[in-house]
Amino acid sequence: MNNKKTPIWSVLSKSVTVGSLDNLLSVFNIIEEIQVDLDKSKLPVEARGKNVNKFGLGIDLVLTVLWEREVNDLIEESLEYKLKFVDPLGVELISQEIKEIFPSKKRRKRMMHNMNSLVFSEASGRYYFKILSMKGEELMSTPVDVKVTIKD
Repeated sequence: MNNKKTPIWSVLSKSVTVGSLDNLLSVFNIIEEIQVDLDKSKLPVEARGKNVNKFGLGIDLVLTVLWEREVNDLIEESLEYKLKFVDPLGVELISQEIKEIFPSKKRRKRMMHNMNSLVFSEASGRYYFKILSMKGEELMSTPVDVKVTIKD
């Protein structure tokens, strides 16, 4: 049996922990806004003077998503979806397919997506982490406001 699985909440933060004794989730330093400063003079020589419209930034983040399925089955099921990071203009900056297991005897599953870098465009505004079904149906989006400052 393949139950419908739905993300019911998500949060972007600097870190999370799960208690080893009580299994409680603690979320630290929730991220609502990111300031991105790009100094083009510090780019590699071959990139200077060129139109840089996408760039990577080292930043530690965790996107935590709580999934729920309709029936508390005894069986193990696959949990497959796409995770995308999109800029304010709708440009897809990151896309990845996730394949996990929904454990038996569990109705809910926490997914922690650890990231140590992100790709940004030159656009300031609201970026989104989007969770989509494998067929491309949007299931959830998590916004983060990004302010991009570029120095030549």
